[in-house]
Amino acid sequence: MGFGGNTGGGSAISGASDVAFNNTQNGQTLSYDGTTQKWENTFASSGNTPGIVQLDSFAGANDDAKLTAALDYVQNQTFMPAIQLPARIVTFSQTRTPFSGLKIIGPGPGSGPKNLELSSGKFTYGRVSLNVGTGTNAWWYGTGTYYDIYFGNVAIQYPSGGQFWHQPSGTLYACEFHSLTHYGANHVFGTPAAKALMTQVLFSGHWTCLGLRDVQFTIGGSDNTFWMAGYINIGPGSATLGNGRYQMVFDTLGKSNIGDIYVTSEWGWRGVKISGSGSGLTLNAPRLEGRNASTPCDGNVLRITGGNGVTIVNPWIAYGMDSPDVTEHGMIEVTGGNVFIDRPVYNRGTAATSVPLVYCSGGKVEVRYAASSTNEVMYVDGAGGTVLTDSSVSVV
Repeated sequence: MGFGGNTGGGSAISGASDVAFNNTQNGQTLSYDGTTQKWENTFASSGNTPGIVQLDSFAGANDDAKLTAALDYVQNQTFMPAIQLPARIVTFSQTRTPFSGLKIIGPGPGSGPKNLELSSGKFTYGRVSLNVGTGTNAWWYGTGTYYDIYFGNVAIQYPSGGQFWHQPSGTLYACEFHSLTHYGANHVFGTPAAKALMTQVLFSGHWTCLGLRDVQFTIGGSDNTFWMAGYINIGPGSATLGNGRYQMVFDTLGKSNIGDIYVTSEWGWRGVKISGSGSGLTLNAPRLEGRNASTPCDGNVLRITGGNGVTIVNPWIAYGMDSPDVTEHGMIEVTGGNVFIDRPVYNRGTAATSVPLVYCSGGKVEVRYAASSTNEVMYVDGAGGTVLTDSSVSVV
């Protein structure tokens, strides 16, 4: 490197023949490249973990400026590293355009629960305070097709609402979102007016979406796996009334598996809506309920208006309905599509003992091996649709 021998004290490192500097920035170190046989300026890896750069190693007057520098850096690398957030409150207020290979991870090696609503969030090891809008003003606003994106182990608080990801056109393809917390969001993915399209996308790990202000997920596409290797707890707070809105909407979502979702419907919120023409959607052991037996949900916990081959396996359906609107008659309402419900367990609310497990006014529904946690007779109301059952269900 030109350090050996009696070279004197006035020479710059950059003048050495085996040193190659390019766009030097604060926090960079020298790293030897055996291919070029030169020492180059790079950001240090996270400890001994290759492929990770630290947000705080980039220069910037605030966290948005640091993220701008970090995103520019990773896009110009041959192999794109992940950006790791620090263990503190990180504040972002700028809308971003995603790109293939984008990777952002939370501080520390761990994942798992990050409940911002508990003890003012002190059980988390850091958080993002997100001050953005919705739609085109969301944090991430994409209109193309993006591959190999990864977000993991990040807890996000929305002080005034806002949206994580807006994707009105194009699609997210072969991406993974792992162990994310969203507290106080208007929307996470998509909006009621513009669903987010996804293909081969994986949601994994432990999620929470609490204190919601509007529909959290409006998703379409195919060949996805959501929470099959994970869990999501989603529910409203009393600050924003639901007024009949659904917390999750899967619209023309086909050939996809949805796993462990725990959806609490109260304060006028409904649970999950399945619509459109998707084929081959399966919900595996969803838990869809009101708050408890004495505080039931107002209306449907699951509404299906379309879909070919929608399968609901071993659902727990409980606590409702207390104040349905004129279009709501059962905990599960089927108005269209071809639906199979296998091994449902139903626990009625104390104030609404006459509410049927399923009300079918259109399409076709088949219910098998139904049970009640309180040993009640399960029944399905066939009010215009086609209903098939076994002896575990009474049809009225």
